[in-house]
Amino acid sequence: ATDSVHAAAHIAAPRRWRSSVLAVGSAAAMAASPAQMAQLGQLLTQTTSGNTQSMQAATEQLRAAEAQPGFGLILLEMLRGASVDAGVRQAGAIYFKNYIRRHWSAEGAAAVISPADRQAIKQHLLSLMLQAPKTVQVMLAAALEEISVVDYPEEWQSLLPEIVQHLKTSQDMTVLKGTMETANTVFTKFRAQARSNQLLKEVKYTCLGFQETHLTIFKGAVQRILVGLPPDQLFLHFELVLATVGVFYSLNVVDLPEFFEDNRQPYFEGFLGLLKFRSDAVAGTGDKPGLLEQVKGAICECFALYTDKYQEEFAPFLLPCVKDVWELLVGVDQQERHDQLVAKGIQFLSSAASTHWPQSPFEDPNVLSGICEKVVFPNIVLRDSDVEMFEDNPLEYVRRDMESADQETRRRSAMDLVKAMGKLNEAKVTEILVGYVKALMGQAGQSAPEQAERFKDACIYLCIAMAVKGQTQREGVTVTNPNVNIGDFFTSLVIPELTSANPVTNRSVLRASCLKFITVFRNQLPREQIGAILPAICKHIAVECPVVHTYAAICIEKLLSVRDKNAQGQSAPRYDPAAMRPSLLQVVDPILQTIASGKGIPMNEYLMRTVARIFGFLKQHGAEAGLG
Repeated sequence: ATDSVHAAAHIAAPRRWRSSVLAVGSAAAMAASPAQMAQLGQLLTQTTSGNTQSMQAATEQLRAAEAQPGFGLILLEMLRGASVDAGVRQAGAIYFKNYIRRHWSAEGAAAVISPADRQAIKQHLLSLMLQAPKTVQVMLAAALEEISVVDYPEEWQSLLPEIVQHLKTSQDMTVLKGTMETANTVFTKFRAQARSNQLLKEVKYTCLGFQETHLTIFKGAVQRILVGLPPDQLFLHFELVLATVGVFYSLNVVDLPEFFEDNRQPYFEGFLGLLKFRSDAVAGTGDKPGLLEQVKGAICECFALYTDKYQEEFAPFLLPCVKDVWELLVGVDQQERHDQLVAKGIQFLSSAASTHWPQSPFEDPNVLSGICEKVVFPNIVLRDSDVEMFEDNPLEYVRRDMESADQETRRRSAMDLVKAMGKLNEAKVTEILVGYVKALMGQAGQSAPEQAERFKDACIYLCIAMAVKGQTQREGVTVTNPNVNIGDFFTSLVIPELTSANPVTNRSVLRASCLKFITVFRNQLPREQIGAILPAICKHIAVECPVVHTYAAICIEKLLSVRDKNAQGQSAPRYDPAAMRPSLLQVVDPILQTIASGKGIPMNEYLMRTVARIFGFLKQHGAEAGLG
């Protein structure tokens, strides 16, 4: 393959250098000379030199050369050379990736890369990539992905047979892994596209050419893993399996191919075997997930896919899959490296719990109780790392919690699981969780202050998870669970906490959760109770803790936006500006001082939004105080 790359570059190689610019003529039947390659290498080195003037000059010369036929092939020829300096090859790989990204999708007069060059690049790119060192391989893989998004399969029909050939014939685990990772990258495009006849045609073409090889590789890799491998081989096999599971998802995401339906047994047996597998050699360390956690998370995603789309075909595997994922979730600790795995496992259980099955394990109250106790509660209680984020990275905490930018956090997944279980078993699940909340509140009264705060915080989030059945970003909660007494929870926990005689600087996490509770249920809580507690809410604006004063501001801003239908059926603000004016005016100055001082969250948009809402609310309804 490398000889053919050299031949391709020989056909469309540079004729001569002109004004220090790489001039390439497709009509010139000569390979790039050592001097020309050296000059190209020098230019590429200058693009990463750190000297702005030198980088700009080198980039301008290379950009001028891009328009000449054969430029991309010369770059590949240089990347092929084992004698080329590693830094030059790395710079060349980066430039090639960006060259492809800039020009490959261009058509007509805007096209820089000629049809002949395109064909030659596609003909040799995969083989070059598989032979390249890791740093170069990563860049070439990105370039290959860019090309495949545009060309595969219709304009790159040689790619799939080449991938299959490598997988069938290579005995090198590194090549097998790299090839399967390439397949995974290429086929991922199927996940994002809307269903169409063209897409179904492309997936069918891919399946017919790849499915048998895929199953052979999967079965062989899983078998070797489960039998036992030395650490270095185990690592390579897990990299291979991770890509193989990714391919499985991509080929099943649009429709269920006949081959995969017929071979569910070996696939799911392999999945379940991998879920139970343990080895420190492939496990994560610190807060970063390892290959073991990534593979198990990808398997949970495949389970969720079949649960959502192919219930009839998945039904025979439901019970063992639920059982093994349940045991997996109960068995992992609270370290951050497990967060994504836990989230994906819970997402599968959520999907399964909200689906009708001929024999559903979620009909059993003991199963529901076990899930609530062993899965929901441990993952809804804040950990030390969550409290650290609350204190050290308030903007990220607010973004995840208030704006639901936390779809793969443990707490969000646990709340979604509560909602999912309640979809078909609302009364049972609510009864179990209400009893659990009462027990937790009892435990909080007997626990150390820090633990008690986290227990009460968890109770608030459990209540939100149970009670909310429908909501919109603008209007808030619109439908609630009739089995949950929101008002009772408000008066027994939220009001006492926010109006406590203790300093407002105490129990910041719990105070923030109470403010969130009011924000979430602003439509359901009576006007009189909100009017009575408004001064206490406003008092929290002056708290130094960034999350607390931000949550107080969000709460005020959302309360002022609540509207009700009047007797004539017209929408009108729920709250009277005149009645709220004294409390609202007291918060304006502290908010502006916090913004001006830059304390807490810099340029805090939530505080700014609240000030604008207060002025608009009071001015619009004729309030005095010189707000014009």
